[in-house]
Amino acid sequence: MTMSRFGFILKDIFYYAPRNILTKIFSKYHFSGPEVWNMSETVARQIVRHLKAFREGPFSGYPQEFMTWEEMKEAWSEIDESQRDRFLGGGVDGWRAAVDEMIFGFEYILYSDVDPQYVKDKHALRFINEHGPVWTSVGYNRELANALDERARLGRHLFAKFIGNLWD
Repeated sequence: MTMSRFGFILKDIFYYAPRNILTKIFSKYHFSGPEVWNMSETVARQIVRHLKAFREGPFSGYPQEFMTWEEMKEAWSEIDESQRDRFLGGGVDGWRAAVDEMIFGFEYILYSDVDPQYVKDKHALRFINEHGPVWTSVGYNRELANALDERARLGRHLFAKFIGNLWD
């Protein structure tokens, strides 16, 4: 490790860390500078942790959109046939898959733009190994990035749609 890199580490430990801790303690909303400047990552990190914990728990139910049309007709005899395409089916497994897509949507914010050769975070490495690196030795893989970006957008859309159903 070069001396200049060592100097940056010392500055991180003795200048920025205490400064951020003091900011968290004494600021009006108790957030440090990096938590506000990089809010998308701050929020995504919290949501991923909570969604993973939620996914592991036992589900005693799921949103009615994950019922099959037959189950819905049996439960609600007065339901209109025009609403048939609202129901996705899948039950608990479909709901769990939707939660997985929500997790992916927020992990994408955290790990999509990292270069695999410089990554030390085990979660980022797992994400890159599962979905492929956007940055390669040849350059930027735009096709993969677009595909992952679309999937992540859909996952975040599911989160917005079903945020009221994330309880059990």
